[in-house]
Amino acid sequence: MISRFLPHLLFVVVGLVYLYLLAPILIVIPVSFSDQTYIVFPPTGFSLQWYKNFFSLYEMTSALRLSLWLGFSTMIFSTLFGTMASLALVRYRFRGREGIRTFFLAPMVIAWYWVLPCWFF
Repeated sequence: MISRFLPHLLFVVVGLVYLYLLAPILIVIPVSFSDQTYIVFPPTGFSLQWYKNFFSLYEMTSALRLSLWLGFSTMIFSTLFGTMASLALVRYRFRGREGIRTFFLAPMVIAWYWVLPCWFF
């Protein structure tokens, strides 16, 4: 009986988690178009003043350009080398294969050692 409702409960819980994670974005984006000089929700008017201010500052556009370049180059590097490593680990048998596999999977396991204590403190 309970197993029949479990998928529906899981769907509701995942939906609530998504809403919890996306709620700040759903508030910040409309507020960024506000015509006020301070935060007002809901926005009283529409303006692009904050975006104009952002793109008029050299420091901000330079930081944005650097962040986009680093993100794009990291994406390309990770995709190329991750694909090559996964193909090598699946198709070939060689000495140290399990050690390399463990090394690549370690961040997924070790991350929990940092996350779990944060839940209790």
